Amino acid sequence: MPWGHDLIRNILRTADGRRCVYYRANGYSPAELNCCIFHSLDKIATSREQGRCILEPFRPMPARGFIMGKVFDHKDSSGKVTIAVFQEVSSQEQAHHFDLQADVDPDMVVVGGGATATDKPNGALLTASYPNENRTGWRASSKDHNVPNPHRLTVYAIGMKINGLTRDDLMGNLRFVRETSDVAAHPVEDVSAPQGFKLIGGGFRVNWAPGPGNLATGSFPVGGSWKARSKDHFAASPCTIDVFGIALRNSIPGVGGWERIVEDGTSSEAAHPSAHFSLDEAFALTGVGAEVFFSEPGSLLWKLEPRNGNVQGVTTASKDHQRSSPAKVKAYAIGIRFL
Repeated sequence: MPWGHDLIRNILRTADGRRCVYYRANGYSPAELNCCIFHSLDKIATSREQGRCILEPFRPMPARGFIMGKVFDHKDSSGKVTIAVFQEVSSQEQAHHFDLQADVDPDMVVVGGGATATDKPNGALLTASYPNENRTGWRASSKDHNVPNPHRLTVYAIGMKINGLTRDDLMGNLRFVRETSDVAAHPVEDVSAPQGFKLIGGGFRVNWAPGPGNLATGSFPVGGSWKARSKDHFAASPCTIDVFGIALRNSIPGVGGWERIVEDGTSSEAAHPSAHFSLDEAFALTGVGAEVFFSEPGSLLWKLEPRNGNVQGVTTASKDHQRSSPAKVKAYAIGIRFL
């Protein structure tokens, strides 16, 4: 099988009625493949494609990586809230990654996350970092720009659970909100928490059309809202940006009230600025953000991680691209603790 080509996941039904999955390489018909990978409830086997397989409609699945697992977990000082950070690394280097997903534990709800592409040799930049639809994982996307740079993408997800609440209970006390900007060369948008809730995290998705692309320059808290922005770079590529906010009810029945902390730190000016710090241990990390302060031609985000080494915190970085453009980057970490 030509494993070097992009793989497309398809749901199949065999003649005997069993459902399975096969991965088809772009540009190859099923008859041209040497083998398929079949998954079923009672059997996993690798086999040459035989017999009659009928293609059924399917919803595209998020990309999956090959390194995954928990990085660390942490409790707030009350002991009522537990967070854990999980990671997933793409299985291969490629120019563009779309919606690679890191999952949280089944008893948790995803409340934040981030991703890391690369700044070398040419660089690959972030274009998305946001929660999936059923709040079980965090998705991220990245791309090289104008100059080739195949790379691996690492995605991070922050999962949260609260003592005394089931996952469904917690979902009922959270609100996930989203706004979409107008089409622009440098789109920007913000979203606010509903009444009775406070933001504990946020994310973004740049909706760039086929072409040069549009790249993230910020995703960060501003008072009671979350803001996201991006820009095209040397080549015109106007688009919209989605901004996501994750908010928690101000007081949770049976658990009580809580407080939020927002810490930040700004780098010195550099071609590839970076900022990092650890969050106060009394709080449980729920979200991270980054804001690049630049002049044209600009500096672009390539790293936004919900950790400082292997403890809770934030590490973020941006870079100029193809042309010198020193900048500063500001890192944000949001934490909560119950009273």
